Amino acid sequence: MEKVLTAIFFVLHEGCTWRGINQPDVNWNSVYQYDRRWCREGVWAAVWEQVAPAAKPGAIYLDATFIKVQRSGLNAAGGRDLQAIGLTKGGWNTKLHAAVDGKGRP
Repeated sequence: MEKVLTAIFFVLHEGCTWRGINQPDVNWNSVYQYDRRWCREGVWAAVWEQVAPAAKPGAIYLDATFIKVQRSGLNAAGGRDLQAIGLTKGGWNTKLHAAVDGKGRP
């Protein structure tokens, strides 16, 4: 069971497909079936209720990510400065920020 949980957490953390599980002694389809069954039976919802704190009224949650800009997006109308595109070590990038309330509303 530990290998199944490790594989599920690997997929959730890496954002890869189930076939991307890199454990040679674990069948990706079996892991997927476990996860699917636990979702249907409400196991993950019960775990979430135990480990996640309840949302406080008036709380705001923030997240941010970097987005790589493709070559075709570099010549936008008005130029790069108006589009918030900057040069980093990894190439041309921009940032996306999101703020939501306790119910996930922007």
